[in-house]
Amino acid sequence: MIIHSMVRVSSPVLIGRSDEAGRLRAALARTAERRSSTTLISGEAGVGKTRLVSDFVERARATGAEVLEGGCVLLGDGALPYAPVVEALRGLVRRTPAEELDALVGAGRSELARLVPDLGSVTEDARSGLSIGSGQGRLFELLLSVLQRLADRSPTVFIVEDLHWSDQSTRDLLGFLVRNLRDVPVMLVFTYRSDELHRRHPLLPFVAELTRTPGVERIELAALDGVQSAELLRAIAGRDLEPALVESIHVRSAGNPFFTEELLMASGADGRSDLPPNLRDLLLARIAGLSEATQEFLRVASAAGQRVDPALLAAAMSIDSAEMYEALRECVGRQVLVPDPTAGVERYAFRHALLQEAVYDDLLPGEKTRLHAAFARTLEASFAGDVTHAAELAYHWFAAHDLPRALESAVAAGLAAEAAYAFPEATAQFGRALELWDRVPGAEEHAGRDRVDLLAELASVARFHDAARAVTHVQAAIRLVDEAAEPVRAGLLYERLGRYAWIAGQGELANQAHRTAIRLIPAEPPSEARARAVAGLAQISVLGARFDEALILAEEALTIARAIGARDIEGHALNSRGLSRAVLGDIDLADADLRTALAIAEDVGIVDDIGRAYANWTWVFVVAGRLDESIAMARRAVAVSERLGLMRFFGAHLLCGAADDLYRLGRWDEAEESVLRAEAQGLLGINGILIEELKGRLALARGRFDEAARHLEPLARLAERAADIQFISPVTASLTELALWQGKPDRAATIATDAIRLIDFTPEVRIGELFALCIRAHADAAELARVRRLPDVANAAIDAGMSVLAAIRGRHARAASRPALVEQSASWLLLCEAEATRLDRRPEPAAWAATVEAWRRLDRPYALAYARWREAEARLAAREARDEALVALREAHAIATRLGAAPLLGEIVALAARARLPLVADIDGGDATEGTTPAADDADFGLTAREREVLALVALGRTNRQIADELFISQNTAGVHVSNILGKLGVAGRGEAAAIAYRLGLIETASIS
Repeated sequence: MIIHSMVRVSSPVLIGRSDEAGRLRAALARTAERRSSTTLISGEAGVGKTRLVSDFVERARATGAEVLEGGCVLLGDGALPYAPVVEALRGLVRRTPAEELDALVGAGRSELARLVPDLGSVTEDARSGLSIGSGQGRLFELLLSVLQRLADRSPTVFIVEDLHWSDQSTRDLLGFLVRNLRDVPVMLVFTYRSDELHRRHPLLPFVAELTRTPGVERIELAALDGVQSAELLRAIAGRDLEPALVESIHVRSAGNPFFTEELLMASGADGRSDLPPNLRDLLLARIAGLSEATQEFLRVASAAGQRVDPALLAAAMSIDSAEMYEALRECVGRQVLVPDPTAGVERYAFRHALLQEAVYDDLLPGEKTRLHAAFARTLEASFAGDVTHAAELAYHWFAAHDLPRALESAVAAGLAAEAAYAFPEATAQFGRALELWDRVPGAEEHAGRDRVDLLAELASVARFHDAARAVTHVQAAIRLVDEAAEPVRAGLLYERLGRYAWIAGQGELANQAHRTAIRLIPAEPPSEARARAVAGLAQISVLGARFDEALILAEEALTIARAIGARDIEGHALNSRGLSRAVLGDIDLADADLRTALAIAEDVGIVDDIGRAYANWTWVFVVAGRLDESIAMARRAVAVSERLGLMRFFGAHLLCGAADDLYRLGRWDEAEESVLRAEAQGLLGINGILIEELKGRLALARGRFDEAARHLEPLARLAERAADIQFISPVTASLTELALWQGKPDRAATIATDAIRLIDFTPEVRIGELFALCIRAHADAAELARVRRLPDVANAAIDAGMSVLAAIRGRHARAASRPALVEQSASWLLLCEAEATRLDRRPEPAAWAATVEAWRRLDRPYALAYARWREAEARLAAREARDEALVALREAHAIATRLGAAPLLGEIVALAARARLPLVADIDGGDATEGTTPAADDADFGLTAREREVLALVALGRTNRQIADELFISQNTAGVHVSNILGKLGVAGRGEAAAIAYRLGLIETASIS
């Protein structure tokens, strides 16, 4: 046996992976049923992940499947942005006929060209500095569309290897694809080294998130056992080997296939050569068996990375092609390098990354510096202006310790990453440039900008993934600017600070920064800078519910924008003015503003402002109380978002808005579907908050309190420091209601009171909800204090509740001049007035009946069911109109049952049982209530006169012995009475019985004072 002369290094057949290969084939077979899937393949380096995938790819292609392949590329301490996607698309582009390619990429060719220059030139969209920047989302959706169109032709497999080297943008994209490839015959396969994942590795949370996603399967490749190792060695050698050699190799390799192969290669012709002590020496020993020229070739190649471009190597080594191919032939013949079939052009790769790592690590520091400099010079000469090589160039200059060029190329790489919407990677490149700044003489000349502009660039890209860091960077830039000497420049930086602070949830800083910007930028002459700053403050004033101020600011921004012809700012200001006008009662004018804003955005080509116009337009209908029209507009806008690639932000936002409307209209199943569709786009910014709140609210309304808490409680701290009404109002309302249903009225009152103080609310849509919940919480707290015999606490809760009522009355008075808002404002005020009757136990059925009619007119089923329950409770407590109480309870019961509102339904059923009111008719045409028994007096909830006496003493906290002494009965008789009372009221304990007694007026006030 002559091991060293063998052509074969690896087995011609797959060994020991039949189960895993079967699972991959089964997943591919499911694509025939239009079922997507994702498979994560993990294992230690050398365990056979790539071999398993290669075998699967061969079989998949044989079935007619389209296979896209790409791998993540490590660059020093970073990664090449979108490397596997670029590689996969480049291969697809180069093997697809032009006419088919046009159909595949569609209208997204220009955007996709940001990643694959082979597709043509990049056309820059018009962008407003005020836009939110959803370019990355559009890119993701375009890639999703390409995969969907590919899958329409044939089942498609997208393989991404070495995910442990992936960049953040690649992980974001892959996560997006996993969530959105539903009912599409696409199979995703990701591989990664499990032994690379230290506890803070960025891939860990990504893998954890994926494994919680339906349709995701994990394959963990284990080492081969002794029988499998022997089979592998026999397949490589083509014959049986000495048992002692097989055993020795298996023990030393620990069943790792790659180590097994290398140990066999190093064992010598007779199988008895001394083996190196560790893997690194083992690999280097095999390299040492190559010719000197080939070893030099490999040393150079190792500095280039895992993949080898022959043309680049020839230029870097300054050798002719004949010498290079001689070295290549030897490397391929000895299977140190293998042809890379995924590239679409001639390219090679180290047979295993461990080989490349061993050769590179063996280089002397000086050799590394020289080689990296050679590669950098070659890349500069060969790929000038090619954004796909910008990150590689920056890496090589930095590794070559040429700091001026490293600074220059880091800035260029940052700009290239930003152009490709790889914002985390752009942040890293600009951050590296900033770190180099003080070490490079003449840094401004090399960077092509001063330090202030570099900090502004860094902040601009950081805002998309770490807004708090963006705030820090722009504050650093502001400190470097002399406001007196450069007021406009300083003002624009403050405007950016305001925008980034708002994104970061720092509302007060955002307001202060925008106001400083307006102070610094002169009003005359009219300028784009002034218009931008004023328009920015107008927008956050809208979001902060300061609509009167927003209207004035929007008018000023419009005047300036029209004077200087800044149509992007004009459209943006019209958005703010339109929503402000709606909230202030001018629905028709608001409609006109938003129509014009949309037309401008479409004409100028600012897709972000198209999304914003639609989002605000839906809110105009919400403000007007026309929720069905809001839902219809949202669905129209979602269709536009899908066409424009805006689903990841605006589409998801519109779906959240529609879900909220559907919830209030009692269409909870549709609301849940809308939320899940929004969630599939990714939890991005404010949308992530809204999605979690909506999921929590739906779980809460259905009685799944633990699930609701998991979604809602993490949002509480965010609400404390935010200033965005679209976030604070629903989050705090849901947190308040959760605390109420959990029997924690004091906590509920605190949450609602703090929220009301946080924002200077105006009486627009839904703000009354927090006031109503706050009064309800104070009423429950007063009741609980009375049960605990704490009159001072009860009185404090009553006073607090009445203060809230006075506040909502004042706000409703202001709404009287705004006809579009009066009905909704009046409905919330009626609910607040009705809740206030519970503060000091004044049952007023008329107040609840008025609330019922208000919610019936607005078609709000859940609010109607709640009001009907309270109406019935008030009528029963007032000892009047039991028939009307029954009608109210039956309607509440029917609505709560249809909605699945479990907590409310439980209260309705309990009240009916206590009052002996039948919720359903029996089979003879009479009435029946489950669990009811004949009672002495249904008006007294089935309690006898003696039981009411006992209940009054229970409410005072008396024990059975004390009750017996006061009523001159035996202690045993007292205990029987207490048990009967608990059973008739359907409660578990004495405290709960006392609370029911107070609430339903079963005992006289004098008896409990």
